Amino acid sequence: MPLSRINTRSLTDGTVAAVDIADGSVTAVKLADTAVSPGTYGGSAAIPVIIVDQQGRLTSATNTAISIPSGSYATNSNSAIFQANTNVTGNVTLSAGVGGLSVGPLTVAAGYSVTVDPGVRWVIL
Repeated sequence: MPLSRINTRSLTDGTVAAVDIADGSVTAVKLADTAVSPGTYGGSAAIPVIIVDQQGRLTSATNTAISIPSGSYATNSNSAIFQANTNVTGNVTLSAGVGGLSVGPLTVAAGYSVTVDPGVRWVIL
């Protein structure tokens, strides 16, 4: 807002609009700190969990560890081939929001089952 347009009413009733602020005039020094610590989130062992408010501000940033169950996969010595178990040794349910991909042939151990909910896909190659 040009200085000629500033008056007591403008400042007290909050009518300073974004169009009244010159490009580049709001610098990092003028921005309020948030609860988010500066740094890098996510990486080879963690997934970032980011929360954004209605105004697009980051209100939270944390890391969640990537956890792959022991024995669910293996690789050869040079990691060029991904190997997956072909034996299902526990009950598995594929529910809404997930899908399944397996490389067969597969064997489901006695007493266990694989349940695929409606609308979910399980692809076996």
